[in-house]
Amino acid sequence: MRKTLTVLFSVALAIFASYFIVKGQSVPLLDKWVLSGSEISPRGAWSVRTNQLYANTLTATSATIGNLQITLIGTSSLIRISTGTAAVPSLAFDTDTDTGLFSPAANMLAFTTGGTSRMRIDNNGNVGIATTTPSTTFVVGTTTETFAVNANTANIYGGPNGNQWQSSSTAFNMNVPLDAGNILTVEDLGQHVLYNQPVSASSSIGTPVGPQFNLDSSNVLTVYGESNGSGGVQNLRIGIGTTTPQSALHILDTASTTVYIGAAGFPGCIANQDTDGAGFTYLTTLDGVLSATSTKPNICR
Repeated sequence: MRKTLTVLFSVALAIFASYFIVKGQSVPLLDKWVLSGSEISPRGAWSVRTNQLYANTLTATSATIGNLQITLIGTSSLIRISTGTAAVPSLAFDTDTDTGLFSPAANMLAFTTGGTSRMRIDNNGNVGIATTTPSTTFVVGTTTETFAVNANTANIYGGPNGNQWQSSSTAFNMNVPLDAGNILTVEDLGQHVLYNQPVSASSSIGTPVGPQFNLDSSNVLTVYGESNGSGGVQNLRIGIGTTTPQSALHILDTASTTVYIGAAGFPGCIANQDTDGAGFTYLTTLDGVLSATSTKPNICR
């Protein structure tokens, strides 16, 4: 005889050993049942067909006693659970109920451990770890992002607010001092640009630009230039020992006014452009005698 149990409000299923619970009643799992609407009656194998849940005898080939095997048949078959919270996730573990999966809002999926939200996928498809509001494709950190990836622009960001460094498909930008040891280039790179500082038209004319090279905070070399006020530079100079060179090459040494050119076996030679631009005058010395010639001496390499 077919027996039908009417469930007045809801039916809750939970597996304990070889039983499931129906509104507080223990029903042997090894019996055959079907859930249809608000009725439960004996029937075939555990599966879902046209909104019906079937319970059959579990065999050694499909499951062990105390386990539930559910087969969904058809594209319209669904299993729905509550949205849950970080503290009480809707999909959790029997002995660890505050670790699992929940939905914090519409079209969002989140993972929680120990009752605290750890990772989520928001309604825009952005993934966040240690943040509940990922602002781009992939973010690790808090609202002041420590690491982020934008898949649309191929940019990678780092540091507080994501503005300390940025790597794009064409450049790596730093907005903070770079503490590094040796800086190596690709082998056999050939002539290349090691440093480039763009200057825009918003930079006032005469504004100093260019890098400085210091040792223990003391200036050694300055590559100097000034903004021309229209997006370019002017007055390009090199300063050694000075940050404000007054000529193309300005050497300033407060400890000594002597400039040494050449070394033993490599005599010094100065080539000075003639005023008519037609040639050079070469200056050399020998035993205190200064010589000048328009013919390039052999020692002038």
